[in-house]
Amino acid sequence: MNLERGFRRLVLTISFAAVGTGLVLAGYDTYKTAQYVSANKEFMACTQATESWTPTVEDFKELPDQWKPRIAPGEKLDDAERLKRWTERARAYRDSNCFDLLAGLGWPKHLDRAINLWYSTNWIPLWATSMSNQDYTLALLPLIWGVLVSTGLGVIPWGVFYLVRWIAWGFKV
Repeated sequence: MNLERGFRRLVLTISFAAVGTGLVLAGYDTYKTAQYVSANKEFMACTQATESWTPTVEDFKELPDQWKPRIAPGEKLDDAERLKRWTERARAYRDSNCFDLLAGLGWPKHLDRAINLWYSTNWIPLWATSMSNQDYTLALLPLIWGVLVSTGLGVIPWGVFYLVRWIAWGFKV
């Protein structure tokens, strides 16, 4: 009986440690997902602002050389076409700077796989997969996943405990 009590305490300790670790990881994943959702919203706002932005002469002067439009020597362009090309290149340069918002996230690979699965699953309602201004339902994905995994990790030691106890008692019910 003492051996069983000690084993039960050991299983309880392992169970609490597994659940605690799972919940800490779920909290971290939820935090990283909230960061991703915020950065994605900022990126979308940046790209929309770039589409409606009208560059000035100073903006054209500040363009790096690789972003300036290339015009062939024999090509004849009127002023409207030349302005259109410069405006497109300036907008493309500004749009490329929007990607810096997403670059520094340090996004974990398992969350990337989970989010791709989240978007590709057909049984998830459409409102839960859209990135609207008020929608943070994507941050619930790692929280739900973490709680389920934590529960599973907490139950496994108890299953092993009862299996060993059942075997030790001679397979009696």
